[in-house]
Amino acid sequence: MLRFENLSADPALDWMGRALSETLAFQLGRPGEAGVIPPGALRSSDRARQAPGISSEHEAALAAGANRVLYGYFTRRGQRIELVVIAEGGRSEAVSASGATVLAAADAAARRLAANARPFATRSEEALQAYVSALEASEPEAARAAFERAAAADPNFGHPSLWQALGEADFFARRYRSAAAKLLKAHALEPSGGLPLNSAGYALAWAGDLEGAKRALEQYGRVAGGANPLDSLGDVHLRFGRFEEARRYYLEAFEKDPQFLNGGPLLKAVYAELMAGRAAAAGDLMTRYLEVRTKARDPLVEHRRAEWEYMTGQTGKAAERLERHARSLGGAAPELAALAYSELAVWELLRGDRARARRHALDSGEPAMLLLTEPPASAAEWAARAERLALAPAAKRQALVYGLLLSKNFRAAARELEQLAGQADPASEGALQALLAWALVESGQPKEAARRLQYYPVPEVAGPAIFGALWFPRILELRALLLNPGRDTRAPAASRRRPGARRA
Repeated sequence: MLRFENLSADPALDWMGRALSETLAFQLGRPGEAGVIPPGALRSSDRARQAPGISSEHEAALAAGANRVLYGYFTRRGQRIELVVIAEGGRSEAVSASGATVLAAADAAARRLAANARPFATRSEEALQAYVSALEASEPEAARAAFERAAAADPNFGHPSLWQALGEADFFARRYRSAAAKLLKAHALEPSGGLPLNSAGYALAWAGDLEGAKRALEQYGRVAGGANPLDSLGDVHLRFGRFEEARRYYLEAFEKDPQFLNGGPLLKAVYAELMAGRAAAAGDLMTRYLEVRTKARDPLVEHRRAEWEYMTGQTGKAAERLERHARSLGGAAPELAALAYSELAVWELLRGDRARARRHALDSGEPAMLLLTEPPASAAEWAARAERLALAPAAKRQALVYGLLLSKNFRAAARELEQLAGQADPASEGALQALLAWALVESGQPKEAARRLQYYPVPEVAGPAIFGALWFPRILELRALLLNPGRDTRAPAASRRRPGARRA
């Protein structure tokens, strides 16, 4: 379904082109069936296809697997909207329809195209226009506000996309219970769609409801199958420190699809074993992971092997391996070499060798890494250095945070981390919370630090963890110190320094 072209002389009616295509796609589609591809699905694959008309979208529709393309045009004549719908492919046809409103005109056209056409999800023109504004918005905040206007105009708006978008916005705003309710409503409106259930599972877990999260994700598994529901179940159990269950789900996800996330669930299972204090079992799984990735010709195998050595206390061996790996890449894979040199720079900074870290940062060619290896300075000077970077504001703030941490400006780092964690996607803020706990401990605020350690971070396994050594296995030491006083840390790297009494 392509966007309808506005043939009137009034640009204020342009929104109706998207409205007509969205309403007809909904009305001609059937829940739970592969049917009409709405214009939003075409738009998401190529921003150039936002323009009105059919020429920019026709190719995308065919690429998306459409065997029939519907498009058309409309105008306003007097007080009525008149449109023509053209169907190409298979049995070609053209139908004309009109109505006093966009919704009425779309209804008339839908009934001519299919006797079993269903009503659109709202009868409110105001809600429809707000919904279209949200779909057309280029900024997330503008889209969120428009979706909220649509729901306010018609609280019974029955389009799953609306409630999924509102639920995801609530999750980002840390309104987890509200997010889960809206996401579950989206699923109820389209029971064959599993993604809202997946998101609802995370929302419930972040609200502290593990059992509710488990129910939602198990239902997601029944609807969608595949490895993702199992991987998500592993994530929510890991968050609550249920390591045995997390490991089991991760391994089931890996067995279901060894290529899912490039074997990521198996690597997460390694972390689950390490967090549980089972270093030998973690080692067995890591050996298996490296074997699998070697067979897959993964160019990151040696990088991953070095990270494993580092996190298990073999820091010297790890650095030697990663440096050899970086040199072996030469100019053949500069991006991978930059990742390796960047992580080497972080390791040397943690070891206290700023000069060697500087050499690795120069080899990486990354401006942010060069910043981190600048000489120790005041928090104000670090902020000025970060501001001079030719990076996006979020990247500048991240560089500032790591610069403050690695130069032991813990009080300033805690202030920056508080803001950074509050603005991050909740699904990926766990490592930031661990870093914040470290900074708070080092600046004399153990009670506040303990509050940040209520849950375990889900490790990011999509690529090398350049700054991973800052939080893992440190988080295990912090938890032992703050949440289980008197007990020995279960961190696998005995050489890692425990949080001290240094103040900054």
